Amino acid sequence: MMQLIPAIDIIEGRCVRLKKGDFASVTVYDYEPDDLVATFYRSGLTQIHCVDLDGARKRCPVNLSALKKMVASAPVKIEWGGGITSSADIHTILSLGAERIVAGSAAATDTELVKNWLREFGPDKIVVGADIRDFKIAVHGWSDTSDWNLNDFLAFWLKEGAKYFLCTDISRDGLLKGPAVDLYKQLKKQFPEAFLIASGGVSCYDDLVELEKAGVDAAIIGKAFYEGKISLNEMQTFIAHAS
Repeated sequence: MMQLIPAIDIIEGRCVRLKKGDFASVTVYDYEPDDLVATFYRSGLTQIHCVDLDGARKRCPVNLSALKKMVASAPVKIEWGGGITSSADIHTILSLGAERIVAGSAAATDTELVKNWLREFGPDKIVVGADIRDFKIAVHGWSDTSDWNLNDFLAFWLKEGAKYFLCTDISRDGLLKGPAVDLYKQLKKQFPEAFLIASGGVSCYDDLVELEKAGVDAAIIGKAFYEGKISLNEMQTFIAHAS
């Protein structure tokens, strides 16, 4: 059963979406993050993916007051990323009620640091972010590209004990042109032990069906929901079908 995880991206406490990670292409939506969490929960969606975009730019957590409100609004499991650079950041975010954090840039730029996080917090609390541009791992809000290629990156972190991987195809993010199904199928074949969370490009119900067929463990739904391409009813239908 593939899990559905709605995404909430936050700038200055507001729900937004970027196009291909470009901060110059911001769409602001008329939703309060905590109200959205409650709405998702009432629809049977119990996991939420949140990105503190201010934090990603400033390289430190910023929208923690929004996290606190979201946690208070419904008993959901929140996956939180953006600007996390220290164990202290993780302690703060988990203490506010997040279920786990996303180690994005740090996993590519400071492997010893993230190894320590895995030892300190355990693999159930750390999601390794694999943001891909031309099969390389992008960092720092996707503004830079590292020397890591995707396969080596996943193999390295699986060996280090990581369990969850959030794989985002930047070229498809926010474009509603369909996810990289073939890529995810290849990754699940090569790394069947990885819990693979697919992100980027989901545009309709059929995309979810194709991702499930590819063996993906969970799928992020972002702009498709905000632009009315996938409704809450369709997400509920998928959950009922998958279960």
